[in-house]
Order: sequence, then C-alpha cells, then structure tokens
Amino acid sequence: MSESRIIISISGDNNNTEFVLDSTNSIISDLVNNTSINSILQTQISELLSPTIILDPSNFILEASKLYNTDLSKVPPISTTISGHNTTITDGSYNDKISSNLDLSFVTYVNDPSLNLSVVGVYPQTITIFDITNKTKVVTRNIEVKDTIPPDISLVFSSAIVLLKDVSNLLLSHLSAIKEVTATDSFDGDVSVNLISNDISLNVYGLINASFEAIDSANNSSNANKQIFVANNYELEYILNPISVGPIEASLNSSYVDASANDVFFSNINGGTGIYFNDLTDLSLTVVKDTSFNISNVNSVGTFKYGYLIQSKTNADVSFLAQRNVTVVDSSQHDNCTTYVIL
Repeated sequence: MSESRIIISISGDNNNTEFVLDSTNSIISDLVNNTSINSILQTQISELLSPTIILDPSNFILEASKLYNTDLSKVPPISTTISGHNTTITDGSYNDKISSNLDLSFVTYVNDPSLNLSVVGVYPQTITIFDITNKTKVVTRNIEVKDTIPPDISLVFSSAIVLLKDVSNLLLSHLSAIKEVTATDSFDGDVSVNLISNDISLNVYGLINASFEAIDSANNSSNANKQIFVANNYELEYILNPISVGPIEASLNSSYVDASANDVFFSNINGGTGIYFNDLTDLSLTVVKDTSFNISNVNSVGTFKYGYLIQSKTNADVSFLAQRNVTVVDSSQHDNCTTYVIL
C-alpha cells in the first residue's frame, strides 16, 4: 500500500500547531487540549487523501434532436479499472484528469437514466472515483440538451417574376411566390415563416426585396430574402434556352420532350446587368404549337413552332408568347432503297 507524509498546519489567535503524519495510519493527538481540533484534522486528512478530478469540459451541451442520437457518443457511460496516482479519461469527448495520493482503483461515469436528446433540459452525470483503500470522490457535471441550430428557410427560387396590370387591391403576401416559402427545423420539424418586410400593395411596378424570418421553439432564428419583380409588358423578355430544337428523328409513336427547363424571364432593370427569374408560380403557361405538330406521335418531317402563352394568373390580358422551332427529319428514308442491276 502506498503511504504519504502529510503536514497540516492550523493557525489561531492563541496558537500555531503543525502536525506531521508519516502514514495514513498515524494517530492524531489533541496537543492543545481542544477536542474540536481532532475533528478538523480528521476532515482535512480525509480530503487530502481522497482522489481528485478536474473535469474537462466542466459541462456538456448536446444538440437536441428528435431523429438522431449521435451526440450521445460524446458522453458515454464508463465503468473501468484505473491505476497509478494520475490518469486521464479520454472516452467519448472527455479529457478528465484524475489524481490521488494513493493508487487509483476504479472509476464510474453514470448518466441520468432519463437523458434523452429529444427532450430539452439539464441532466446530471455522476462520476465516482475509488482508490485502493476504497476511499471515494464523487463529482457531478451537467449535460444540457439544447436546440442551437436555426431553421432552414427554403425560398424554392431566389427570385420571382409577377405580371400585373392596374391591380391596386393585391398585396405582396397574396403571391404564390411568397406563400411557397417554407422552413424546417432539425428539432421542431416544419416551422412557420413570417414575411417581415412591408406587405406592400403591388400597384407599383418594379423590384421588391421580400424579407422572411423563421423562429423555432428555442428562439433560434434565420432570415432570407427573395426578389420579386412586378412588371407588365415593358422591359421584360422571355429567353428561350435553347432557341431551337433538332433535328430530331421522326419515329412512329415517339413523344416530343419539352425543352423548356432552362427558359427564364429576364429584365434589364434601369439599364443594369439584369436579373434572371426562374420562379413562375404566379404565372400560367399554356402550350401553343402548330396544329400539325403531333407531340405524341412525332412522325411528320418538317419545322414546327412549339412554345407557351405566358399569362398573369391575376390579369389574363398581360401575356407573352414565346415559341421555339422544332425540326423533325427522317434520316432513314434512303436506307430502305432497293438497288437494281441492269444486265
């Protein structure tokens, strides 16, 4: 068994006493005929001989989640033997330093059994250290389950185009481009999104910066902005990308695949570099094509018009017509020729 030589000094108004203990089995005598000193010394010696621990970190914050328990790996329960006068516990995210005047024996880490990442709160973790004489040191640190991640706002598109004409009773919040904005939170799931910019009337044409905010139950917040361009038929262009399609091979019962995925509205606002708009939720697009172009049975050779009549959902008289050329060919028409040999 390891032993220690311990010196304890007690100072008072009437005396200064020093005790030298050559071993843990030394007997303390009341040298100043004061029975309370014995109790004081026994307590101090007990504290000196008990193991000590420096917690690193002193407390934990784990991310709250109703879906994942990965953060629990940071605070694993422990029940293991230890030895020597000093050791460091490095399981999980611990870096706890344990020391003792006597050889160490055992350590346990016990989490509050109700610890749950889906329930925000503070949970105690109890750490008990034993030395070889079975003397113990018990400390507690807090594990706080906390929601720290703000919601994620989905704009669908960062900018939108709105075609209007002489509409004085329509507000910004009435637009589908505004209503489609949503937010999700890692802990709360779907959360509401608030339009925090002025809910202005749309009777004035031009660019509007719509600002949104989402707040979760832990008061984490996030913000996002979306550009809404309110326009009529002026300073606005529908860009076809590509302008034309083909040549594509004529074939019985084959279908034409619409090539408008990269079409955009473009506005050169105030002579600037321009803004592209992909969000057309407040517009209606109607296919307009040559009647002779059978899109479900592309077997006729020729060049056909195919495109859209783009109208405002609010004002049908505000519209654009955009069409691309689709060229259909039959490259196999010479492959089936019969060759005759004249003798």
